[in-house]
Amino acid sequence: MAWMVSSAVPSMTIRAEKNVPDAIYEQEADAFLASRPDGISDRQTRAIKRAVGGYIQDLEDVRRSRAGDAANRDERLVVSDTVIITRQGRSLRLRKVAPSGVSPRSAMLYLHGGGWTFGSPSSCSEICDSIALLGGTTVVAPDYRLAPENPYPAPLEDVVAALEYTSSIARHVVIGGDSSGGNLAIAASLAVNPDCRPDAVAAIYPVCEAVECPDDPSWREYAKSYGQDADQMAVFNSAYTASSDSVARLPLVSPGFAPESMLRDLPPVVIISAGRDILLDQSTRFAARLRKAGVPVEHTVIPGAVHLFATVPGQPAARRRAIGIILPLLGDSESGN
Repeated sequence: MAWMVSSAVPSMTIRAEKNVPDAIYEQEADAFLASRPDGISDRQTRAIKRAVGGYIQDLEDVRRSRAGDAANRDERLVVSDTVIITRQGRSLRLRKVAPSGVSPRSAMLYLHGGGWTFGSPSSCSEICDSIALLGGTTVVAPDYRLAPENPYPAPLEDVVAALEYTSSIARHVVIGGDSSGGNLAIAASLAVNPDCRPDAVAAIYPVCEAVECPDDPSWREYAKSYGQDADQMAVFNSAYTASSDSVARLPLVSPGFAPESMLRDLPPVVIISAGRDILLDQSTRFAARLRKAGVPVEHTVIPGAVHLFATVPGQPAARRRAIGIILPLLGDSESGN
């Protein structure tokens, strides 16, 4: 039997990792923040602004710095690249990872974060490897186009194509991602043909509203030095939307603004938030809207954690918690049960 959300399960719960003291998440996050290079968010922000203005070299340097693959990939995993042709007629590279000797019937499409402007299948390789190995499943990571050279709808078009492909190779499909990747996971689930709609969505600290939210307590409190700065988020949004407020408010750009009638088409959604993140209140609002629309939703807030825990080393307890939440969505991958 494919995994499903029981109607007896509350439509919205918020919980922390069992048996891990809240202080551990905060301690790891504080150490992670202290270890980050001084001014890294400001340098990334300036690079994106310059790219919007036509000078791309600084942003290319940022992209190269985030391109490191898993240093010690588990020998039990098989990694391969596949190229597909999208409906728009362009080639799209997909990174696939799966346990050796296993024929999974489920698959996860994982979308890297990076504010739609940097990141790649390599930058999310560690979490993809862990999900593939622990879940006994195939994980597909697309090398989707990036802004500002390719603003909306280009990245979403690529992700929809990757979702269609993943649906063609597996009986049970989960789509997920972190930050802007979480945004694309939700948007693709709304945009894809119903025949290819995933069985579940797993969004890690997703961008639900691609606009500034200065009235949000989390936006004000964590606007600087918590892994995702407000100024950086603003330039990410601008790059993806080509600085268009009307584009930023489209449902497929900001799912938090989607009408209830549109949200009802979503499969069960799991949202995993960092407790100290400017995007926390966005996610909380979106979970409430999903609940109102009748979509089964679970919202987990990892207390003390900060943005980036899914793909940037330094917050291992939070990452393990996120993976532990995602794995049950995949069901019994080998048997399809």
